[in-house]
Amino acid sequence: MATIFKTFLTSKGVEQQLSVSDHPQQNGHAERFNWTLLKKEETMCHAACLPKNLWNFALDTAVHVYNRTPMCHINWKTPVELLFNKKPDISYLQVFRCLAYVHIPKDKRKDKLTLKAEEMIFLEYEPGTKGYHFLQNNRSIYVETTAYSSV
Repeated sequence: MATIFKTFLTSKGVEQQLSVSDHPQQNGHAERFNWTLLKKEETMCHAACLPKNLWNFALDTAVHVYNRTPMCHINWKTPVELLFNKKPDISYLQVFRCLAYVHIPKDKRKDKLTLKAEEMIFLEYEPGTKGYHFLQNNRSIYVETTAYSSV
């Protein structure tokens, strides 16, 4: 796989320069970016009292929000805006680990007396879709497109 990637870079006229092992200071910008994301993740997890086995959801959510945050060094545009040449719609954003009432589709309900919505905890956004990941009471992950936050 590495050879294919190197061939691709060479074909595009890109010279790959690697840093020396155990010398992260050679890649200061990337290290600072990683530190920023990890601090966001840590803050979100501590504020939400989230166990460490679910911290990956906080990191994914932090990256998602970061990519939709205006930055001064790119003239107050967002990374998503630069990539797709239009302002991102952020109306769907939710508070990390908020309580949400999630609609349960008819075909997933046990019978007609089962509740149409269930209380769950918002964890992250479903990549590439307009869906969300929720934590159910039984500790399983549920993916759905509609939810009503109680915040």
